[in-house]
Amino acid sequence: MLTISSGAVFFDGYLPEWKIPTRLQRVCRTSSELKTYFLSHPTALPKPKHPVGPDRQVPLFPEPTTASKGTRLPPPAFAVQAILETLRQSHRYGPVTRLVPGEADPFCAEFARSHACVVLTSDSDLLVFDLGPDSKVAFLRDIEECNIGDSRSLTAQEYHPARISERLGLPTKLGLSALAFELASDSHRPLNELLSRSKSSAAETAGAEKYQEFMARYPRFPLEASDAPSGPLSRDLGSLDSRVSELVLQCLRPEPRYREGEAHADSAPGPDTLRIRMFLPQLLDSWKRVNAWETSRPLREVAYSLVQLVSTRRIPVVAEYARVVSTSSSGKAVEVPPVSHVGERCDDLSSLISRIKQGLTDHDLVWVSLAMYWDVTQSKATGKESVVLELLHHGTDLAGMMDPSSWNAVHWFAQIQSTYYSLRMLKQVVAFVRQETRTEAQQVQDLHEALALLPPLAGFPLLNDMQDLPSRLRDAGGLRLLADLTGLTESIDFSTAKRSKRKRGVDQPKRVRHSSSSATGTNPFAILGEE
Repeated sequence: MLTISSGAVFFDGYLPEWKIPTRLQRVCRTSSELKTYFLSHPTALPKPKHPVGPDRQVPLFPEPTTASKGTRLPPPAFAVQAILETLRQSHRYGPVTRLVPGEADPFCAEFARSHACVVLTSDSDLLVFDLGPDSKVAFLRDIEECNIGDSRSLTAQEYHPARISERLGLPTKLGLSALAFELASDSHRPLNELLSRSKSSAAETAGAEKYQEFMARYPRFPLEASDAPSGPLSRDLGSLDSRVSELVLQCLRPEPRYREGEAHADSAPGPDTLRIRMFLPQLLDSWKRVNAWETSRPLREVAYSLVQLVSTRRIPVVAEYARVVSTSSSGKAVEVPPVSHVGERCDDLSSLISRIKQGLTDHDLVWVSLAMYWDVTQSKATGKESVVLELLHHGTDLAGMMDPSSWNAVHWFAQIQSTYYSLRMLKQVVAFVRQETRTEAQQVQDLHEALALLPPLAGFPLLNDMQDLPSRLRDAGGLRLLADLTGLTESIDFSTAKRSKRKRGVDQPKRVRHSSSSATGTNPFAILGEE
């Protein structure tokens, strides 16, 4: 039985470069799962096993989400960030929850050496770290609910690295790291042979140099991690999500300096040395369309531009990873506006948000309307179909209701999610820049105020909220506002005439006509590239 009394809760705030291949493998796997799920349900989403009720609660330990054909959905896109946010707000866990400037593993290990405890994790790497003689490891995937007496309790298998190492006869000084090194060096050898080499301290003799390189990935103390950004512990990461923290810390990484004559083919930084990467949460959307993160890219461009105010160098490009189909992917290159354009971009966005607020009678729809605006302007820029207009014209009945399980509705919802989270990223970057630079620039202050009412993750819309969204938009003046902002030549009216001719839930492309001129033609946020 697990007795929960947390002494510390650590979250990754930065992952080193050597983790990139592993990370790409995971992203590819998630993309593949999402694509397979989409292809397995070509008409609409299946009915969920655990529908979210009016209280927005879901079971703590539900059965795995599976489809009839064996496909499954990955965990929710914002699960880690939502957990981090919830823990920070907790009176019990808030004081012990930390987003650390590196991988969480070394911080967990350092805490375990000082406090005999159980490290609860999903990463088996914790078994390799030096946890001290008394600390143990338990895995999140092993937690189960069970009845003990008259109460419900949590149980999980515990692993005691020091005891396991002793029973295997491994050198006390090396512990399980000796066996881990041999496995990493040649996983095809028989286990008995690897164990024999581990017992003979081969890691410290024949492979001493390679062993040291291997153990550099398992630092005894976080400050010794050679791949961490310079001076990260002086930064206050307490209000950032892990992805925003990683963005900031990558930008704080100093540019390598080379002595005269030293920058040759072997020593000069390669193309990936200073690459700024952003791994975006992967959303459930329609694979017939451009990925749902594209419409909110202008928001992230502003965030990337702003973060240069605390960066050690100019950031011309950020490589974004959303849908990834190959581990060799270098991401989607997003050009970052120079610092000289920061004020203008902040002003444009603040003005757009202000205009939307003024045009709506329901301010809960401001951010949804922003997402709709960029969907329509992107469709104008690329000549592709607007999923928003397609749904409003042909997927909504006269009462303003639509089927939230159709893939068009799911894709629109994903665009809304991407907009909300991109705004969240921007809000956190603005706060961090103001904290670090003490800037009094009016444009930054105005943007800070414009984003003040953005809800926390728990307040983000749910898919079920999509059902009556068209009706709410109509009643709040959102449809007239969208037509005005994007320069549509026709009003946005609901119609069932053409919808009745379609098979329910099947997405069928249809071009939407726009006027050649638009009130937003000079707005830089309207200029979006193709995926």
